[in-house]
Amino acid sequence: LRTGMEILQRNEDLPAEDRERLLANLNAELTELGNLVSELVELASDRTSMDEPTSEFTLDAVARSVAERATARSGREIRVSVSDPHPVEGHPAMVERAVGNLVDNALKYGGDAPIDIEVDGTTLHVCDRGPGVADDDKGQVFDRFYRATAARGMSGSGLGLSIVADIAAHHGGRVEVTDREGGGARFTLHLPPRSP
Repeated sequence: LRTGMEILQRNEDLPAEDRERLLANLNAELTELGNLVSELVELASDRTSMDEPTSEFTLDAVARSVAERATARSGREIRVSVSDPHPVEGHPAMVERAVGNLVDNALKYGGDAPIDIEVDGTTLHVCDRGPGVADDDKGQVFDRFYRATAARGMSGSGLGLSIVADIAAHHGGRVEVTDREGGGARFTLHLPPRSP
């Protein structure tokens, strides 16, 4: 950002085409910086939220809320299917953030095809039809700041999936990635059912 601004300041006679390209790059860098700050703030606020009281909720309600917001924001088709939902105990806003991160990831890397959110009991799957996650990256995509080889040229901080993993662990669950049958990635969030 600093270098780009210095070039603009020192070169008042910069050709219009070069100036527009430089401004577009600066705008992209600012967006990336803003996203990183937002993710760091979310990470910090999630730590604070962990001390708040828990409540009972179901993953189908979370899935529908996330799908509605993501569809409105992206204009993409996000389909939700539900079978036999069971209540879980925890922090619904945190779980909604985790599912939102999975859906955002699918929107970013899944091509233009529809995204599927499937809820089965206390398990939620987010499926896309993109290139999927390479076997070498599957064990590390949930690590903080890790960027899969295929994703390194795209925007992102490497925090979104690690936030999902932290939220899942806090709720006594886990998250994993597998290949979607027919191509693409299938991210699965497993949460334990509410204790009777």
